[in-house]
Amino acid sequence: MKINKETTGNLEATIKIEIEEADYAEKLEKELREYRRNTVMPGFRPGKVPMGIIKKKYGNALKVDLVNKALSEALDDYIKSEKLELLGYPLNNTDKTPQPDFEHQTDFEFYFDIGLAPEINLDFLDDMEVEYLAIKASDDILNDHIEKLRDEYAELTEADIVEEGDIVELLAEELNDDGEAAPEGWNKQLTINTSDITDEETKNRLLKLKVDDTLVFNPAKAFGSKEEAEKIFQLGEDDKTGLDKDFRFTVKKINRKVKAEINEELFAKAFPAEEIKDEAQFRKRLKEELEKIYANESDMYFTTITLNKLIEKLENTNMPDDFLKRWIYVNSEGKYTKEQIEKDYTEYRRSIIRELLEGKLMDENESLRVSDDDIKNQVKGFYRSYIPADSALDMDMWETQINSIADNFMNNKENNEELKKIHNDIFTKKLNEFFKSKLKLNEKEVSYDQFIETVKKEDEKLTKKAKEAVNEQDVEKKEADNEDQQSE
Repeated sequence: MKINKETTGNLEATIKIEIEEADYAEKLEKELREYRRNTVMPGFRPGKVPMGIIKKKYGNALKVDLVNKALSEALDDYIKSEKLELLGYPLNNTDKTPQPDFEHQTDFEFYFDIGLAPEINLDFLDDMEVEYLAIKASDDILNDHIEKLRDEYAELTEADIVEEGDIVELLAEELNDDGEAAPEGWNKQLTINTSDITDEETKNRLLKLKVDDTLVFNPAKAFGSKEEAEKIFQLGEDDKTGLDKDFRFTVKKINRKVKAEINEELFAKAFPAEEIKDEAQFRKRLKEELEKIYANESDMYFTTITLNKLIEKLENTNMPDDFLKRWIYVNSEGKYTKEQIEKDYTEYRRSIIRELLEGKLMDENESLRVSDDDIKNQVKGFYRSYIPADSALDMDMWETQINSIADNFMNNKENNEELKKIHNDIFTKKLNEFFKSKLKLNEKEVSYDQFIETVKKEDEKLTKKAKEAVNEQDVEKKEADNEDQQSE
């Protein structure tokens, strides 16, 4: 067997593999003898069918299998032995590869095109400076959050007259043609929030009613649609009651939410494991908690813009572009046309550079590698969060069960997508920690609104850049087409 590689372009090459009869003849004879031993054919004793008949019947198919197997192994072994870093996988060069005639040929030639990964240089990392947006909780944000907590821990009290925002218990009765409650009609006790009524006329009529007062209205009109009314009435799939007509409603009970007072009782509910005495201490603790949550958003944005900056620095990296366009087309199996790939190639190229960048970072920094133990610990942490606080089982017992559950989860092939997501989440966190320790951070304090505005502008900038890249490709293509027409 002979194998050689010929450079054909920018980071592109063709591998030629010559398979001779000696590379597969011995295995072919062995396979044929095995077939002969097991073949039963009328007129011959078992294992005594003439070899000529066996060869005629099975020889060609066996030769195809053995040649293809030898070809695949030779290609894989050559790539490994030569330590070739490929992009994608080898593509069959149908122009150079002669159509094999397995019936008459004994020696074969095959050609494969390959795209080689470029060398990624990250020497500039040590001097790279990136902005880090540290989100601070403003007084307005704190006040809004305190109001949400007051709502969350609000208590219900009975009221005498219906007001906006009250939760009202009603008896709903289906009416007959005379406007009276139908004896066999539908009736049900239900609870509504006056804020859910979208029809102002109906709402104004309901407000100021007292217990035992009645009101007739159309539920579909009152709640904005028949579908919304069905949700509030909690109708089952088999319930054919039409809600686009008048019902009579009798007020049975009026419940009013009274917001929790800003006092030690609220502090204890919000932070049960801590002892907070006054509002100033409460606001300080709440600010810390909110900024801890915001820090996750800051970290995600920081990692994203850092990756974008790195990709921008690497976007002029030499790439086997012609090979990659062809590989994307073949790999898509007809999903994308060559025109679509040409139009979107800038984004394809960018995603490949990102993969190369992340691969380079992992190769050079062991701390970025995600192990099976990392994934398993994440899965265990998820299940551990469901352990009841008052569990009668001791922690050793729980850990044994959680270990078993985590092992089953990781070994279940149906969870591959979820495991991939967990892997990516862990890698992103490791990448964030790495960038923070490696790069020069220019920390800037911003409000949450300022942060959102900055993220929005960054997205718009990337979108604009992508569109400009597509337009630039269109111009280059038109110029190339014009040149071709002129030369013709």
